[in-house]
Amino acid sequence: MRLLFLLSIFIIINTSVVAAQNHNYRAIEGQQLTEKTAEIEKYLNSLKTFQANFEQGVGGMQPSSGMFYFKRPGRFLWQYQTPDPIKLVSSGGLIYFYDETSKQVNQIPREGIADFLTRPEIKLNNDNFVVEELAHIGGLLHLRIRLKDSEVGDIGSTLSLTFLENPIQLRQITTTNQFDQPVEVLLYNIRENKPLNNKVFAFIPPQYQER
Repeated sequence: MRLLFLLSIFIIINTSVVAAQNHNYRAIEGQQLTEKTAEIEKYLNSLKTFQANFEQGVGGMQPSSGMFYFKRPGRFLWQYQTPDPIKLVSSGGLIYFYDETSKQVNQIPREGIADFLTRPEIKLNNDNFVVEELAHIGGLLHLRIRLKDSEVGDIGSTLSLTFLENPIQLRQITTTNQFDQPVEVLLYNIRENKPLNNKVFAFIPPQYQER
């Protein structure tokens, strides 16, 4: 069950639409949409390394917390500290889920938010992604992206990112889990483009470690 729950962070599936009836809601459209999307894209591509504490919440479930790291291209680590010590890690190739209590290891397909953030170059409107909505809500920028496939077309998967605006900084990631519940990941104590040793992302499955 915990593995399925944590996979929601990596498999981008339908996210709840930000409520347009919010009295602080203001859609960004036209030329401003083009310009602001370009600003966000430039910011995301400027992130060579990223480190943050996170709090993950799902309705009716115990909150999770830990550390999130990524280093482009391809490296990332979600290190869950509470309620259970679990990591999702990749050094640029395979993604591993590792339960540090049970020593259980699983390989996970390379897709989802971590794959999106660690691509060599992020383009928000191309054969794979399209911007569905960009809006000001409560003084923050909310971006909703739809995942597409160049061969099969729109596959109905979305991801929401929330940013501070001046200066732009990623502060929240929203998806839904396999039960169609919103999953919100809040980021804080953020450190951008600071030195980050590749050893942070090193992982050898226990069965291959020297005894």
